[in-house]
Amino acid sequence: MQTLNKKHESGRSMIEMVGVLAVMGLITAGAFVLISNASASQRRNRVIDDVMNIATGVRSLYAEHDTFPPITSATVLSALSINATSPYNTKYEIKTASDTTFLVTVPDMNYNDCSALSIKKWKDAATTPTCTQKSGDATKGTFVITYNKL
Repeated sequence: MQTLNKKHESGRSMIEMVGVLAVMGLITAGAFVLISNASASQRRNRVIDDVMNIATGVRSLYAEHDTFPPITSATVLSALSINATSPYNTKYEIKTASDTTFLVTVPDMNYNDCSALSIKKWKDAATTPTCTQKSGDATKGTFVITYNKL
């Protein structure tokens, strides 16, 4: 009589399962990084669009004036139908800097995003934008850009 040797293998081994879990962990971590970067990029792009719309709108509103009267954020933003709240849950601030220039400010935004916006080339900006770090909170910054009347 012959004896049959049967192997009783079924399913995956423990080492194969650990390998699969490790790979899935790496994929998940990579996905979180990509989502975080995409979210930050989207917020920066929204700020860029809003600031450009504000600059264009202020110039249009005061096109017939020789100089800027005192500008308030509430008046300008409501006249332009622009949402006053930035993607960082703060209000855009607009004010007259001189007779022919005005400032657009985004306070208390993420400092890394603020720095990225300050090194970007801004069309029609009167000066290079600035990003100042908030005292007491190294993660927050205030972005300020100056525009001419044109």
